Formats: sequence, structure tokens, C-alpha cells
Amino acid sequence: MDDDPKTGSGQKKGQPSSGSAVAGGDSETPCSAVGRHALSLFVRLLNEYSDNGLVKMDDARRLANAMISPGGPLEHFYQGSYAKCLEHHEEIRQRSSRKDFLCRIIVETFCHLFNDPDCGIGRHILGQFQTAVRMLLGEKVFAECMEISLSVAEEKGLLGESGGDWKSFYADQRCVHVLERSLIAIAGKFRRFDMRLGWFINLINTDLEMESIGTHAFIHKQHGDNWEKPPAFTERDFFILFSAMFNPVRLKGMDKERTRLFAERYGITTKQAFGTFFVKLAKLGSQRAVKS
Repeated sequence: MDDDPKTGSGQKKGQPSSGSAVAGGDSETPCSAVGRHALSLFVRLLNEYSDNGLVKMDDARRLANAMISPGGPLEHFYQGSYAKCLEHHEEIRQRSSRKDFLCRIIVETFCHLFNDPDCGIGRHILGQFQTAVRMLLGEKVFAECMEISLSVAEEKGLLGESGGDWKSFYADQRCVHVLERSLIAIAGKFRRFDMRLGWFINLINTDLEMESIGTHAFIHKQHGDNWEKPPAFTERDFFILFSAMFNPVRLKGMDKERTRLFAERYGITTKQAFGTFFVKLAKLGSQRAVKS
């Protein structure tokens, strides 16, 4: 085989260079990089099997089938690329959740649990928790609370990447009212406690093994070699998390003045808003499965 004088690569004259034929540009995306790698390999294989620049279609099909078959030369590469894509999208989702100021107001009530080794609740639940919050609040309440929290965040300088005054943000009375309104809505959705409890736990655990490919379509999630499955979210975890989340509106912790202002602001008493929910939550906490 004669070297091409322009490439010096041992490539036959008249054949396209595998590098130049599928070279990526500066704006290449991760997905296009995967395609470029596959095409580059296919071109190199075609080059090896060519005769004076020609390849029989039967040979081309055989090479293509060999490439995409289980255990083929691309399988390990695809697995690694897919794992990197998952990590990339997870990083984007976490960055996005940090800008969900409404969710951050709610999560602030129980974020200390993430640092408690005896608790066992990890940050991996936050993506699905964010989804659950939106569904529990409903679009109207969610949009209104989000608008208020975003406005406060802007005042506190939290929209940029340089930080801001988070302590002042959480202490702002508008954010306190957003939390109260959110908890009222969430408690109301737990009137049918057992059914909603099962729904919430299933939703949180869905993210561990499944991923959405459409509105009502899910497939088993693939993970990299170093991925360790987080522990499943349980009724015990629910009790611990919701006890912390609703602690700011505990009936015994609210003085008469705050109780009066609460009733004036929302048109219902604290007992009407949370009494039944706290009774059912306490019942869940007393069950043997939660104690274990």
C-alpha cells in the first residue's frame, strides 16, 4: 500500500482521510463527539477493507454490524459516554435547583439532615423533591410563591454567581410567608394521608433507577462503573424529613400573636391548617417500621 504524499499515513490515494472527513469543530457537543468517534472508526475499518478505494456493500454491512453488536468495539465507549452525559445533566439539574429559590426556602427547613450520618437522607432526593413540591402546590400557588421568592432573591443579590446574603433571604418575612403558604398547601394535599404518602415515596424513589424519556414513559437508568445506588427513601425518612420541614409551624411553637396574624393572613387557624396532618404524621412516627 502506497503512502499518500499529502498525509504520509499509508492511506491509499483517492481515499478520504478519516480524520478530515469527520473532524469536529470548536463548537462540538458531547453528542456530536460520540457520533464523530463512531464514524471515524467506521471510516478506518472501511479503509482497511477497501480495494483501490472501493468497498463491497456486503463488507460494509458486515463491518457495521460488527461495530454495533454487543461486545463490539463501541460498546465500552458508549457506556462511558452515557455515564458522562448523566453526570453532566445531573450537574446541570443541581445548578438549576440552586436557582429554584422557592424550593430552597422549603429545603432550608431540613437541610441539616444531610449532614447527620445517623439520618441517612442524602441530597440525591432533591431533584425529585423539587418535582414533588411543584405537583403538591399546583401551578397557581407555585408560580405566585416562585415570583415572590425570586423577587426577594434579586434584592438580596442572589441571582449572580458571586453569592449574596442567604441568611437575610431566609429571614425575610416575605420568604417566611412563602414557606407558610407552601406548607398549608402541602398539608392540604395529605388529607388522604396513606395514599399521598405512598405517592410521595414512590416519586422520590423513581429517580434512583428510572429516567423519563417522555411525559408518561420511563426506562431503566444506566450508570457508570463507580456509581453506588443510594438507599431507598422510606416511611421512616418521610417522617424525619416532614417533621423537620413542618417544624416552623408547629402549633406549640407559635405564640398567640403569631397565631393571630396567621389566621388574619390566610383566613384559617393553624389548627385548621395543620392539626389533622400533625396527628397523622405522629401516628406514622409511632409505627414500628418508622422506629426501626
